[in-house]
Amino acid sequence: MRKNIITKLDGASKKGFTLVEVIVVIVIIMILSGITFVAYSNWEAKSVEAQLKSDLSTAASAMDNARTFNNSYPEAIPNTVRSSSEVTLSGGGSTDGKSFCIDATSSRDDTIHYFIDVYLKSKGAKSGTCATRTLCPSGFIVVPGSSTYKTSDFCVMKYEAKNAGGNVPVSRASGTPWVNVSQSQALSYSPSVVGCTDCHLISEAEWMTISQNVLNIGTNWSSGIVGIGYVFSGHNDNSPVGRQQVTNVNDGYNNTNNFSGDTSITTVIDILGGTDYMLGDSQRRTLNLSNGEVIWDLAGNVFETTSGTVTGGQPCMDVGGYVFSEYVNLNVNIDKPEVPIMPISTGIVGADSWTGANGIGDVYCSSGETAKHSIGRGGDYQWGSGTGIFALGLDYDDTQTDSRSGFRVTAPIQE
Repeated sequence: MRKNIITKLDGASKKGFTLVEVIVVIVIIMILSGITFVAYSNWEAKSVEAQLKSDLSTAASAMDNARTFNNSYPEAIPNTVRSSSEVTLSGGGSTDGKSFCIDATSSRDDTIHYFIDVYLKSKGAKSGTCATRTLCPSGFIVVPGSSTYKTSDFCVMKYEAKNAGGNVPVSRASGTPWVNVSQSQALSYSPSVVGCTDCHLISEAEWMTISQNVLNIGTNWSSGIVGIGYVFSGHNDNSPVGRQQVTNVNDGYNNTNNFSGDTSITTVIDILGGTDYMLGDSQRRTLNLSNGEVIWDLAGNVFETTSGTVTGGQPCMDVGGYVFSEYVNLNVNIDKPEVPIMPISTGIVGADSWTGANGIGDVYCSSGETAKHSIGRGGDYQWGSGTGIFALGLDYDDTQTDSRSGFRVTAPIQE
């Protein structure tokens, strides 16, 4: 092409350019210049991105090294980190020292932003900023992992699952919980949450992780001190009647006819026709997590099916048929590793002696059962004192449904 242009120029010196030839030459030059500019711009952008990723990787390694020596992430990026001259790093560790997030920008192109956090450190930096980072799907909250139950941090629905239509679960305050869903259906529906990667029905280990976390928070206990008094057990006296939605997210007693400090005694006719006497303020529907998040209706409102199952060997010491039992009266010699049901597994001092009076709930089971059954957690709106975060129902198989039983979805931290 260049040879042709030169030939035309040589001829032009003798004959002169026509207007058309001049326009053609100008257009060709503009096209070649544009191609060169685009190619250079792409190369420059990739160079900036590579530089940002490299510096963020170095910073993340430094944060990990600092945590090794101090058992927590520093709030500031260690001064041993030397970023490239064009790169600016900002951010650092959280105030509790359990996580970090670092942003990176370059003076070579301030429109390109990358970040790295505690969840991405093994996979590398990602385009975006710490401020716009989304850890969980809409309506989910982060739960700190537990070494006891071998869980990493994960996401859980803040509210019990509602039906968004078309059997698609959604976590939102409005609307009553989705019920009449069997375990097999819940397993099938859970991955359908919009905008979620690897969503699934909550597992036993995840349920126990949440329970262990909230039980270690004083504000979830009536006395304000862990293990003393009772842990709040949600809507369980059928007043108002039936399962409830959340119409005021700032009031943990919303739609319970009770309030903080309520010392009134409510007479409750439980599911078996027995009489329970419930203190008013025990009905709080919210529980606080160690990271400041709040979860609704982990206890009470409706039972929540987990992905766990148990086949035979149920721990009740009954003499025939299904019965309610306190945890302290269970057959602790039953070894069912897939069902970590005992409160003592939380490691909290005194947990081995907790009863329904401590708000943890009861177990409904039968030692004579031999079939495979699903696991329901938390109790429901008419279980009375049997309701609580450890309340356990083992009487349904994976295809049975109930008008008082729903579910909750979890997911790994979104990357």
